[in-house]
Amino acid sequence: MSTRAALDAWCARRRGSLSFVLDGQTYTIGPHPARDWMLALFSGSPEDLLLDLLTKEDADDLWEAAIDEDDPLTVEMLARIGQSMLTKAAGRPWWQASMLLATLAVNWDVYIAVARDRGLGDPSDWPVDELCAWVYLRMTQYAKEEDRARIDADLTTPPGILTPTRTPSTPRTAAGRSSARRWPVSAWGVPEQVWSDPPGYLGHALLVADRVPSLPNERPGR
Repeated sequence: MSTRAALDAWCARRRGSLSFVLDGQTYTIGPHPARDWMLALFSGSPEDLLLDLLTKEDADDLWEAAIDEDDPLTVEMLARIGQSMLTKAAGRPWWQASMLLATLAVNWDVYIAVARDRGLGDPSDWPVDELCAWVYLRMTQYAKEEDRARIDADLTTPPGILTPTRTPSTPRTAAGRSSARRWPVSAWGVPEQVWSDPPGYLGHALLVADRVPSLPNERPGR
C-alpha cells in the first residue's frame, strides 16, 4: 500500500462512518465499537457481518431484496460487502481481522486480565482497527522470531473458498432474520471466489491460537 493510500485509509476510519452504494442508493454504517463487529462476525450467518451493522430499516430492505429471486442482490453479495466493510474498518484484510478478533475471543480471559490490570478498560469498546493492532502486538511483541514468522504467515494467507449449498428463502420472522439461514463450513480450497464464511474461518483462527502463544512471555519486571 502506498503512503497516500495508507493515509486515505486512516482518514476514512477516523471519520467514523463507512458507506457503500447499491443500485444508486447509499447505505451508511455508523461508528461501532469492536464488540459489534465481533458479534456480527461470529453470529453464524455470514451476511450478518453487514446486516447487523446497518440500521434495522436498511438491513430489512437488503435482506428482503437478497431473498427475492427476481432481485439481482444475493446473500453472497451481502456477505462480500460485509467483508469489504470490515476490511475498511479494521485497516487490514477482513480475514486478518477475523483471525485476530477470534484469537482475542478464544483467549478472552487472558486478554481482558491484561487490559484491566493496565487500566485499559474493556478492549471490545475500542475501535476495531485499534483492537486488531493491540491483539497483533500482544501476539508478536515478545514472540520468538520463528513464532512471529509463523503468525505473519498465517495472517497473510487468505482463507479458502466456501460455496453455499442452497439459496436462503426464509423470510424474516417477528424476532428478526430467521435462524434457519446457516451455511456449512467447507474445507479450504482454491476455486474462484464466491464468498467466504467469516464465522467458519473461526476454525482456522482457533488453530492459529493453539499453535502460537497469544500472550508471549513478557520482559522481566513488566
